Amino acid sequence: MVCLPYSIVPISSVFRQTIWAICCGKKRGFSALKHIQQKTLEVAKERLFGTSKSISEIAYELGFAYPQHFSRWFKKYAGCTPNEYRGQTSME
Repeated sequence: MVCLPYSIVPISSVFRQTIWAICCGKKRGFSALKHIQQKTLEVAKERLFGTSKSISEIAYELGFAYPQHFSRWFKKYAGCTPNEYRGQTSME
């Protein structure tokens, strides 16, 4: 039996991923952190597009302590701010 760090268990349950998929990510060329960031970005995009919740609400739901941190993080990985993303997707 493989002993895994405690922190992997809650992360996998939040994103409905198996521990096996997260642990094997390195074999596919990306780390568990990269996998979590990608999944968080997917969820953020879904909530920005599919709900009328404020960006602050979405940030808090995703575990960010401050909406400003979420906005900076989102821009870093998505290439635009949450407001810009929401505007782009509503125009399509």
